[in-house]
Amino acid sequence: MKSLLTCYLFLCAAFVFGQNRTEQIQALENLKRIIRQSTYNDSAAVFFNGEKAIQLAKKLNRHHDEGKIYQYYGNFYYFSSNEKKAKEYYQKSIDFALKYGIPELVNSNKIRLTFILSESNKDKADTLFQALLNEALKNNYPKNAIEVYNGIGSIYEDRKIRDQALEYYLKGLQIAEKNNFEYLQGMLLNNIGLLKLSNNQDKEALKDFEKALIFAKNAQEYRLIFNLQNNLGLINKKLNLTEKSIEYYTKNKIYAFKLGFPTAKGVTLLNLADSYISGGMYQEAEKNINESITYLKQSNNYNLLQNAYLIKSKITTHAKNYELSHLMIDSCLYYQKFYNDPNITAMAHLQFSEIHELQHKYERSLHYFKSYHRIQDSLLSVSNNENFTQLQVLYDKENDQKKIATQKTANSLLIKDNQIKKTNLRVTVIVAVSLLLLIGGVIVLRYSIKSKKQQHLFSQKLIETLDQERSRISKDIHDDLGQILSVIKSKNHLQNIRKLDVIDSIDADLAEAINLTRNISHSLHPYYISKIGLKKSIIALLQKIQTSSDLICSYTIDDEIEMYTLDQKTQIYHIVQECITNTIKHAHAKSLKITIQVSSNGFFIEYRDNGIGIQNDATSEKGIGLMTIKERTIILSPNTSVNYQTKNGFCLTIKEN
Repeated sequence: MKSLLTCYLFLCAAFVFGQNRTEQIQALENLKRIIRQSTYNDSAAVFFNGEKAIQLAKKLNRHHDEGKIYQYYGNFYYFSSNEKKAKEYYQKSIDFALKYGIPELVNSNKIRLTFILSESNKDKADTLFQALLNEALKNNYPKNAIEVYNGIGSIYEDRKIRDQALEYYLKGLQIAEKNNFEYLQGMLLNNIGLLKLSNNQDKEALKDFEKALIFAKNAQEYRLIFNLQNNLGLINKKLNLTEKSIEYYTKNKIYAFKLGFPTAKGVTLLNLADSYISGGMYQEAEKNINESITYLKQSNNYNLLQNAYLIKSKITTHAKNYELSHLMIDSCLYYQKFYNDPNITAMAHLQFSEIHELQHKYERSLHYFKSYHRIQDSLLSVSNNENFTQLQVLYDKENDQKKIATQKTANSLLIKDNQIKKTNLRVTVIVAVSLLLLIGGVIVLRYSIKSKKQQHLFSQKLIETLDQERSRISKDIHDDLGQILSVIKSKNHLQNIRKLDVIDSIDADLAEAINLTRNISHSLHPYYISKIGLKKSIIALLQKIQTSSDLICSYTIDDEIEMYTLDQKTQIYHIVQECITNTIKHAHAKSLKITIQVSSNGFFIEYRDNGIGIQNDATSEKGIGLMTIKERTIILSPNTSVNYQTKNGFCLTIKEN
């Protein structure tokens, strides 16, 4: 009887202890949720609740939760734009996780540190993300894998490689959907929507934002809700749905002030003011932009502050207070010394131009308008160079990987080949000797027939090409130049009989006729090679191609090429021209590169693009193009070798032996 009573008391104590532990675990989870969603206004409460959670985690011996609190501290500082403190707490969480053997938490914190690194060194961050992704997938850390896919996608989005970025975002979304992670689904749909928005897929982006907002509200993630409502306001403004845009931004004010971060308040009020301007409600716009400037100054967000002053300049311009408008733009440009954004500088100059035009100061207006276009042209040039450099790095990296794979395959085949040779050496020798003469005869015969066919085809294609070119030139002269000259003749006749008093337009017509004549002349023969040289002629051609198309062009050309004869330089120019024409017409390429090197052994020419290569179509224009290039290399130098490959784009090499 005594034993039964003892057993009963023990079971009661165990039940009470278990129930108490369950309540403590639930309390810990509640504290974690509060800390994770804490706002700028809750900065004191973050660490108060954090200390309570740490003590409770220690009591429950839940080391993972204790390490997670340090990570939440890092997140709080990261969202508060204090990267230094964020790094300290992420590293503290890593050290804690290493001490207690929590590899998933180590991986998670390294991902966050790599996000910070990606803001300054995207290439290194890309490499680190790939390693962290392999670790997360190998050890089945689904949330970590999703965050890495998001990080890599954002890097490729910054590089303007949108298709690759979308691929990574979708991989992360697939894992989030599989595990029903609502917050992560909303986060990735938000990024996918932004990607589509930048690609002008506005309606598709709108659907993604609306779907993501549902997930964010279900998960009660206020930061994500804030970002999504901001994006919905932005896209509705872009779709000229101004009232809808104002509605979203007005709703977002609630979340902005709930989060408490000055930047969040400032950007919401800025966007709301911009939408009010679109709706012609300038008084409401002025009230919101003044508040926005106050909060942005608190957060030292100089980039957004410059935008705010530009918007206020528009408001004062509408009120015809031009003196204040000038002052607002001067304030905008003042903050350039803290955050230099050429795009904002360009918009400030455009605003200056508009104000001076309204004041009838047309000379100053023209000055700022030209300055605006110079900055825009410079930004386009820098963007193209950066894009090509990034593409070149990716291209070289891909080539290195393919070379390694090819070498492994070659080694494997070599081993198998040696085994076959050992067992079948005698048979191979007999068969080789027997077939050698037969194959040699067939090759010689086929080469002779093929050579004659190619020569005949080349001659036929050359005649067709010449006829087409003559037809094109005739059409240009008859339809374009002839028509312009007829107009000039008519205007001159009217002037002579005094029916037309103003002849300024004749000058414009003559200029157009001269320009058209020059273009026809240039297309027939690049005479400017003799004036400016081959290198500058090719550079000018590439700049023209890059300006008129989406192709990113680069080059490496030795100055020593100018020592060759005019005829040789002309042939080289035509070869380059032919390659570029084929790329534009057929390759669907994004970039091309021209290399011309000169050494004591002769010259080396390489043309490369990243298009689809040459398709197996003997009747296509590509056939005549390659045959023409080969004929030009013979004229260029009899001791040349011509090679090309069509995998992973088109690559043509010409080498003087």
